[in-house]
Amino acid sequence: MITLLENAVPTNLTQQIRERCGAYLNTKPRNSFNRICNRAGKTVNVSTTPELAELDREISSFIQHFTNGFIEHVLRPPYGVADTGYEFHRYAAGEHCLVHSDSDITFTANSNSTFLRFATVIIHLNTVNNGGETRFPNQNQSYKTVEGQILVFPPTGAYPHYVTPADGERDILMTWLVYDRIRVMEV
Repeated sequence: MITLLENAVPTNLTQQIRERCGAYLNTKPRNSFNRICNRAGKTVNVSTTPELAELDREISSFIQHFTNGFIEHVLRPPYGVADTGYEFHRYAAGEHCLVHSDSDITFTANSNSTFLRFATVIIHLNTVNNGGETRFPNQNQSYKTVEGQILVFPPTGAYPHYVTPADGERDILMTWLVYDRIRVMEV
């Protein structure tokens, strides 16, 4: 099930994330960004970047509120919920994300554990007028990038998706929700 929540993130939070992460990205040389898997653009892991620790706490507080509301009452996970930290992605005009499926298994280095994901969460931090759509070909669905929206979907092979090139900058924040008590394998 793909769910789109409109006006779900306060504007002041989306602006803070864009400003702080954008400022951090601007301190890095252009050639210091590696392409991550299937996507173009620049990425910063907010949760592992010391300069963004305060922002990480603010995002965590929001995600906890979101989890206690929507996730607990609508998705009704059978176990406790945690997240895998937060990735900020900035795509320049014309950049895109190739078709892929998120994995339902994830390794978390800080706990040396492998967890079972049950939801991908994409927070749109700005509005893109043309392009920048997240498309799900198997479901024949497409979602525009609109500031404050949250897109939630299962991280399984049944939900391959991609993002079309945008006519301007596209900023998102991603996390994956995991069951906090199910460890697939201890490392």
